[in-house]
Formats: sequence, C-alpha cells, structure tokens
Amino acid sequence: YAQRSKQEVLERGRALPLSLTFSCISPKGTAHCGKCNKCAERMRAFRSAGLSDPTTYRSISRLKGRIHD
Repeated sequence: YAQRSKQEVLERGRALPLSLTFSCISPKGTAHCGKCNKCAERMRAFRSAGLSDPTTYRSISRLKGRIHD
C-alpha cells in the first residue's frame, strides 16, 4: 500500500471499519487535529473516494481551503 494514494487505499478498504484508522501527525487525544497536512490528505481522500468520513477532527476551519482538488 506504500505506492497507493490514500484514495486508492480507502476504495480498496471501503468494507472495513475505516473509523479505526488514524492518519494525524499531531493528534489531540484520540481525535485527529484537523490542522495538519495528513488530516487534509485524509479529508480529500474520503471526498474523492465518495465515502463518508467517520473521522473526529478537533478543528477543520484552517483546512477548508486546502482540501479542494
């Protein structure tokens, strides 16, 4: 999976419990920070894959402009 995009990984694993996956490099407790580049990649991947994002983010306001393709 190292050579695959986050979107490709999500598409392959859509039947798995994606809420148990973690990407954040600066977590706030058990939640994703919602501010780092990995959170932005995660949000973009869920959207691009057409999947609902089950992730709890502490903040997303700073990322809104960074998650668009």
